[in-house]
Amino acid sequence: MTTRDSLGLLRAGALLPVDEPPAAHEPSDTFSARTYTHPALGDRPVVRLVPDAIAPAEDLALEFLGLRLTGATRPLARGRRQALGFPGWALVNDPANGRYALAIVKDIERLARLARAKPGNARDGFEREAPDRALALHPRARARIASADLAAALARTLRGGLLDELGWPALEDAWSQLAAGAIQVGYACPNLILNDRSRALVVGPSGIVLAHDLRQPPGIATLAPIRLLYAGGQLLVIWHSKNVTCGYWSARPDAVFDLESGALGAGLVLVGELLRAVHSCRLASLPRLSAAGLRVAQDLRDLQAQRPEFRLELLAADFHELLRTATALREAESARPAWIGAARRAYAPVGSLRVMGLFSEAIVSSAGYAGVVTYVCDQHGQLWSIANVAPGGPERCQLAYSAPVDLGDASFDHRSLGRAGLHLQHATGAGNHRLGAGRGVGAVRADGCNWTDAPLVGLWSASLETQLDRAWTARGRPVDERRAGDDLLFVRGVLMGAREDALALRVGNVAMAGFAPGAHAELAYQHNLRLFAATPGLPLLIVGRVAFDRPRTLLLLAVAPDAPAAASAPALELPPVWAGRVNLGLDQLQGAHLHGAAGGIAVPTAGAAFSRAVDPLSPFRMRLQQVLLGGRAAISPATWSGVARDESQLERNQLPTAAQLLRALKSAPLQREGRRDRLAHAWLGGRTYLTAASTRLQRLGWLTPSPSGRGRG
Repeated sequence: MTTRDSLGLLRAGALLPVDEPPAAHEPSDTFSARTYTHPALGDRPVVRLVPDAIAPAEDLALEFLGLRLTGATRPLARGRRQALGFPGWALVNDPANGRYALAIVKDIERLARLARAKPGNARDGFEREAPDRALALHPRARARIASADLAAALARTLRGGLLDELGWPALEDAWSQLAAGAIQVGYACPNLILNDRSRALVVGPSGIVLAHDLRQPPGIATLAPIRLLYAGGQLLVIWHSKNVTCGYWSARPDAVFDLESGALGAGLVLVGELLRAVHSCRLASLPRLSAAGLRVAQDLRDLQAQRPEFRLELLAADFHELLRTATALREAESARPAWIGAARRAYAPVGSLRVMGLFSEAIVSSAGYAGVVTYVCDQHGQLWSIANVAPGGPERCQLAYSAPVDLGDASFDHRSLGRAGLHLQHATGAGNHRLGAGRGVGAVRADGCNWTDAPLVGLWSASLETQLDRAWTARGRPVDERRAGDDLLFVRGVLMGAREDALALRVGNVAMAGFAPGAHAELAYQHNLRLFAATPGLPLLIVGRVAFDRPRTLLLLAVAPDAPAAASAPALELPPVWAGRVNLGLDQLQGAHLHGAAGGIAVPTAGAAFSRAVDPLSPFRMRLQQVLLGGRAAISPATWSGVARDESQLERNQLPTAAQLLRALKSAPLQREGRRDRLAHAWLGGRTYLTAASTRLQRLGWLTPSPSGRGRG
């Protein structure tokens, strides 16, 4: 039997002859037959084939059930190594209290079955029921908790006062301005919307963003339900009654319109029709259109349920993708493959590769997926990615970071993969440069290299302008066609301190801001950036992701020490196992890693690097959002005076194309001849222009933002 045959049989769960040599890349154990007896069975024995490594746990578990070990054979076979799970671990490590672990086995098995259909309920049940039951049955733990002295800890807390982080002065100020007992709270992340049915306040992280005295439209009862949405710097006030639903924007409270169409008028029937169309698209093998429709349906559900995760801009982007894909498929004589999409990612042979680990990134998505993506660089300087992303929360990132990644016959974890080298034979890759892990791939571990050695050092040799052009070009491609690393920037910078929640960086002659990509407590971003903030003058090699909507701003992903300009400059000294780099979301720095912090370097107190650029397209963006929410009523003749002001503002901003598209949007509902979907077609044209113009303005202003915020349309 060959080594490959043995490895395949072991992974399939087979037992091999005991004298079969162990496979190099698959841990194995010997198995023995163990005999047990029970008084209820008389002289009939129970024989079990048990891995020798966990035999003590098996004996203890059966002993609690009344089965007594009477004999064991010599090793009879060899099989795949099995982990010491629950309750075996508890029985081996704490046999005196093993019965408490066994007492909750049935609860855990029941919750495991529930997890297949309702994972959220199973998680809540596990967190609530299993620990309580184990605690109630464990007298020693219960006695220790009962004897804990909470009075001293409470007294210290009361004397010291509450932490400032637990307070929100802006919210307290807003709360004091409204009538107590009648305050209702809504969400428009990152803002809160408070109202007492006579006044509404939008509260942001640093203060009250907007205040508005509510107007009651004619024909609406005083106690009619009210709903508030914050978009485009205004409040959309919606009143519901038995016969009518109407609303107005806070900037024009006199312009009341009915809400019988648009996203706010999309009830269960319309969402059901949309989902039925999504199903038809799947049957017709149109995956891109079906995926866009499914996202829009979910956005509409979030809007109707007033979920805090709803984002109006995300709904607009998804609806734009749905409309433009459907239009392209309907009007083209022969559709391009890009408009059809791909149901599954296709992997093609890419030959032999010699890759070097670059860094690993923690991934946490709003769709409920989490894990790690590791980037590697081949001998030609091209980036590839290897991912371990699956359903789960932020806590899954560390598990994926240390979990094995199978590449052919080789097995690595992401922690070492992002620092080591690989020789790949018969490698496969997708169009977005994600490497495949098929059985035909051959992989051999090799030595890695520092960021200052070839081929990795070449990533930092490209100019900042060239890298920005690459990032913006990739942004315009479909998601499946964006290659790994196209949105990354590789820069050499010096830490200049901190301002609020951002690191101040100097990259050449450019001042930049560095933010943490996420604030999850399970990730190390905030901890690491806090240590860096106290070390101004530290030279670093930086890998960051472009924040497209913020000039000169990076989302920091990984760093490595750079050569200091002076002997007195602070230094970053890392453990050898880290191979000279820090994955900021996954590796936790210690204060001992930072040496010689320099003093006297000013921390910036203001600057364009920390502020959003003025958006000259804001009036046009707001009108498109209003039409998306309210349909034809949001562009009715009652709103035309406000639309005329927006047209004038766009022309003053040197954006005549935007003004022309706004006029076309205004006139679309009045034209009865021609296309029935004229309003949708006008909205699609406006949103397409807005996306292209915003992208161009953001690119022009990312390094040199214009103080006037003006561009040419």
